[in-house]
Amino acid sequence: MAGVVESDEKVERAILRALRRELNAKLAAITPAIRQRIQREVQRLIVSSPEFISLTSEGGQLRTEFGLENTNQMQVILDKWISSIAVEVEPVRATKAGLVGGLRIYGCGLRTFNDVLDDPASYYVTEKGDKIEFLKWLCLEGDRTIIRRFDVRPGNRFERVFISRTNSDLMKPSQDGKWAVPAWAAGYKDSNFVTRSLKGMDVSAIVREALR
Repeated sequence: MAGVVESDEKVERAILRALRRELNAKLAAITPAIRQRIQREVQRLIVSSPEFISLTSEGGQLRTEFGLENTNQMQVILDKWISSIAVEVEPVRATKAGLVGGLRIYGCGLRTFNDVLDDPASYYVTEKGDKIEFLKWLCLEGDRTIIRRFDVRPGNRFERVFISRTNSDLMKPSQDGKWAVPAWAAGYKDSNFVTRSLKGMDVSAIVREALR
């Protein structure tokens, strides 16, 4: 009887080894496709977010209040986030509980923003030399007051002194004024327009589709 049990264990180990080799080969083969699909989905979700649209559209509230002239800056930032997405294979191995392993998916820029906050695309410098860190304000500063004694008022296209950077509303001096990121767009480390956009992303479905 002992010989039968030993033989069964050998057969089981042989089957697990074969499955492990097959799974590792399969995972290695589909990793590039999974990365591309995840990148496409991340981009789709972010660019369709209300905040991204407001930042890049003519007359958008965020573009206007940030004074963002060059909307290509947001595309530069997005491209950097997308390129940071990585998919790595965790080699499948046999354990007493069965086969263990799979894929590790991460994107260093999608959580901390450390990789883009120093990028020139994340801010601009005014003619007066002020550094406008619009990405940091949007993603990390919440709704706290950022600028005091100024508020946003309608600009006047016909009076040169009142023309804004975006030919729209203008931030003007006001003794009691204060400005913060609009509450609907306010972002924090763990809750900002990127994390909110990706909250409903179904990575498992993308992996399952690639495995078919």
